[in-house]
Amino acid sequence: MRMLKLEGAPKSEAKLRVRMALRELVADKREQRRERRIPYLDAVTISPVGAPAQQHSAFVRDLAPSGIGLVHMMPLPLGEVVVAIRLPRGRMAAMVTQIVWCRQFADGWFASGGRFLDVREGAAD
Repeated sequence: MRMLKLEGAPKSEAKLRVRMALRELVADKREQRRERRIPYLDAVTISPVGAPAQQHSAFVRDLAPSGIGLVHMMPLPLGEVVVAIRLPRGRMAAMVTQIVWCRQFADGWFASGGRFLDVREGAAD
């Protein structure tokens, strides 16, 4: 792992090194979404369609009208799941979601992306 040495560097040089490191981190991550996603952080529950007792905890990382980005501690199989998300004023919605990709990004942590297929308000209470 390559480390940047910032200690003792003038503030402007340190900022430049941080910017260069950030550019390198995101250089190969081209946007493939059709809609702009909004950063969002909240806990959700994920379960397979038709198996609500098999629940897993996850976090939303971003949202769009057509999909969701998730972070979780288990791999998700590609296919349909129900994402139970809390709406304003405490209401719940069961978002039927097609998981289209899932990748491990750190030891024991996974990120996935899903496309919304249907919503059932109040169904996740």
